[in-house]
Amino acid sequence: MFVLTVDQVGSREAADAVPHLERARGVEEAVLRFDRTAGDEAQAVFDAADPAIECLLALASSGEWHCGLGQGTIEPPWPKTAREGRGSAYINARAAVEDAKRPGAHHVGFTADSDLGAGVRSGLRAIVTMWSKRGAKAREAYDLAVTGMTQADMARRLGISQQAVSGRLSASMYRETEDLRREMIRWAQHLDSTDGLARTAGSS
Repeated sequence: MFVLTVDQVGSREAADAVPHLERARGVEEAVLRFDRTAGDEAQAVFDAADPAIECLLALASSGEWHCGLGQGTIEPPWPKTAREGRGSAYINARAAVEDAKRPGAHHVGFTADSDLGAGVRSGLRAIVTMWSKRGAKAREAYDLAVTGMTQADMARRLGISQQAVSGRLSASMYRETEDLRREMIRWAQHLDSTDGLARTAGSS
């Protein structure tokens, strides 16, 4: 299982953004949606790495949230809300969100039951770093590409040539980023598969 703990950046100066978390990318696939824990912190629970990582990357790359993703088990009985759960996934998420607040962490933390989770953490931070270095035009092209839009359709949407679209995607490091993102999802899901028996017990 995956628990995502997020803490709003600069919450003392900014308006409360916790209610807006329901619109975050990937959250519609959470088994327990975001629930405020304290102040400007909230938690959500996922049973798959793909939506959990998608949500983490979207929130961390906005620069508005410290995001800690914990992989591990959830103890029975199964919680009714995200904040009521217990288990190693919650402990790891707490460690991860605190790690995400460190300088150079790029708002990203990932902690797993296995020490191999450090590799996922490094990969996720690299993705957010690449995203942060994109210009507005490259970011626009990337956002369209990840929806599955063809370069021909993107060219029509943006009013530019397909060659220009290709150039913007290259500048955004689209292929490299997506390859790394898919690998981090695969790696995180593999780590979680070793907790299958405990996960089944927790969700029954």
